[in-house]
Amino acid sequence: RFLCILANLFVMPVFLLLGIYANRLPASLQVITTEAVTPLKLFIYVLIIEVFLDIFKYSSANASSGLSSSLGLIGGLIIGDVAIKLKWATTEVLFYGATTMLATLSISSQEFAQALRLYRYLLVILTGIFYLPGFLIGCALVIISIATTPSIAGKNYLWPLYPFNWKALKTILF
Repeated sequence: RFLCILANLFVMPVFLLLGIYANRLPASLQVITTEAVTPLKLFIYVLIIEVFLDIFKYSSANASSGLSSSLGLIGGLIIGDVAIKLKWATTEVLFYGATTMLATLSISSQEFAQALRLYRYLLVILTGIFYLPGFLIGCALVIISIATTPSIAGKNYLWPLYPFNWKALKTILF
């Protein structure tokens, strides 16, 4: 579950970052196989997929329970295929978007998942505009926001990591 939180937040921005620097990376780190995808196109593809996956998630949540799972699966396959054929996305963008969506669905708190979604949008936008410096600034802003925002209990969201409390951390992890 903790890994899904990290996947939810970082899969798309890191994919975008690796795609932007694809021509400078070794072959083992290549995430884009299509040669004609420029950094701007990749950024637009990622934004389109982020928005469509959110719309898709909300629409399947509002459908009746008997229809939502089958409608969601079939609709996702059809929309993904059409998006690739219309060159609105690449297979890689859809794959990493689906990975992010699965990580989002595995988080039990919908409010927390929505907060992570907003942070992910911030990271994607900053990474798409400013590349590596934008990603690093976005990560710093996310950490500052998480560390300084108090929860209902009066502690920050990084507790027991900040301030460090080994006994509480051990209880949470084990």
